[in-house]
Amino acid sequence: MSKLIAGLPVTDEQVSMSYKINPRINNTMAETINEFGWEVKVHPREQLIFVSTPPILGQRPMQFVYSGTTRSWAQFLDIDYMTGESFDGRFFIGTRDNRVFEYTGHVDNVLLADGGASAEPIDWEMQSSFQNFGEPAKFKRVHFLRPIFVSNATPAYFIRAAYDFDLTGISAAPPVNDSGAAIWDAALWDVSSWAGPQQAVQPPTGGVGMGRYVSVILRGRTTADTVHLGTDLMMDVGGML
Repeated sequence: MSKLIAGLPVTDEQVSMSYKINPRINNTMAETINEFGWEVKVHPREQLIFVSTPPILGQRPMQFVYSGTTRSWAQFLDIDYMTGESFDGRFFIGTRDNRVFEYTGHVDNVLLADGGASAEPIDWEMQSSFQNFGEPAKFKRVHFLRPIFVSNATPAYFIRAAYDFDLTGISAAPPVNDSGAAIWDAALWDVSSWAGPQQAVQPPTGGVGMGRYVSVILRGRTTADTVHLGTDLMMDVGGML
């Protein structure tokens, strides 16, 4: 309100929380504005805001999720989200087929009935903004990409450089990394790998392609608490042609 009173327009980045995703959320809203399913819920403990959207025939279920910690947006996919609610510091999700999920932990599909034996890795994907590195007219070739993770297990991932506003993601998910953390009461002693303390994981990968603007696409699967800190790039710069 203080920004609005100062005369800043509603579309200003300091005023509009959805500034970074306005084109995408506006398109979704224009398509489903008269449908049932829009809802905004807050998860105070994790400083998250969930914006659920109505289901669209032929498309994956999706929610917009805002992090108050990083002031960034993400999309949750393939969750049959109907409604959500925060209770006693925990966030619960009700589905259209009468199930209840809890937003917690570092693995997916954990059933209470089997003590975690059904747990699956969490799939995730991200794409950075396109950068010209101060030389917008010159072509760049990325030779190496080195993502930096903080985790107690090396995540399974695919990474590649994208050029000149290519938004084509990585279609295939990587295979499960068996070196992930074992699940208590489900893993076998002397067989499973038990995770140690969190540490920086920095595996390098070769890059291909060429373009003037460069972005990094990263898709992975993990069963451990994992934070992506950034990605180092090694590249050379050519001319205008």
